[in-house]
Amino acid sequence: MTFKDVRFHEAVDFRGTSFEDKVSFIGSVFGQQCIFEDAHFQEATYFSGDNPRIDRPARFLGQSNFKKTIFEKYVDFNNVEFQQSAEFSSQNRQESFDSRSIFKGHTIFGGARFKSIAHFEACEFQDVQFGVEFRGARFEKEAYFQGATFCGHATFLNTTFKEYTDFSNAKFSSETQGVGFAEANFGGYVTDFRNVLFNGTFAN
Repeated sequence: MTFKDVRFHEAVDFRGTSFEDKVSFIGSVFGQQCIFEDAHFQEATYFSGDNPRIDRPARFLGQSNFKKTIFEKYVDFNNVEFQQSAEFSSQNRQESFDSRSIFKGHTIFGGARFKSIAHFEACEFQDVQFGVEFRGARFEKEAYFQGATFCGHATFLNTTFKEYTDFSNAKFSSETQGVGFAEANFGGYVTDFRNVLFNGTFAN
């Protein structure tokens, strides 16, 4: 299934949709709010492609709602741009667990640009073999990862956090792989790592 290079000029609602086959949103532009809340991606999902000369990453010009979304397999948000809030969970602590997204496969947010608030509260990154990558991502407003669970390797290498950043109560729980924050830049007035669990062989 492909929505490659599709331009959604108005708001688009995929709420509760089940994508049973591989799906591509490479090059798509979401001009207004888009809702993927409670969607279920059962195969590989692409918002960006492997060839930067040919494949343009998706752009979210309005608010993006991915609350309660399940990604069963590989998902690629490499170099994707979020101009408004990116919601993979809720900032409300009472609602964050029930509204969290679950990433079961290898997950890539490398080079993604979050120009407004990014919500990953209580999200689960379950892939043990390849983990999750935020390498080179830019968070230009607040970034919330409190209570998130990282079951495999998590890399925030060369990631930029320009405002308030919250990893409190997050769990990096892999016993065989660690987490990397090497060359990350925290420029906000507070960076919160209270009660974080680092359970891997290393934390860089």
